Amino acid sequence: MKNIFDWVEDVMVDPSFFSASRSQSLDFPTLAETLARQAQAEGYSPDELDEACGSDVSGYIMKAHGDLVRKASSLPALPA
Repeated sequence: MKNIFDWVEDVMVDPSFFSASRSQSLDFPTLAETLARQAQAEGYSPDELDEACGSDVSGYIMKAHGDLVRKASSLPALPA
C-alpha cells in the first residue's frame, strides 16, 4: 500500500476526481467527504488523511484544484 501522502497526491492530480462537479461550482466540503470515503476504502484512517492534508482536507483540495487549473492554463493552445 502506498503511503497516504503519495496516495493523496495521485488523487489530486487525477482530473477525474474533479470531473463530477464540472457542470456546477465545485463543492469542496463534499469533495473532502468523497476523498475521505475513498481513503477509508483504500485502508487509510481519517487521522492519516487529515495529516496528509495539513489538517484541512477541503483547503488542500481547493489548492490542488487551483494548481491543476493554473497548470492547464499555462499549456500552449492546440492548433485549430
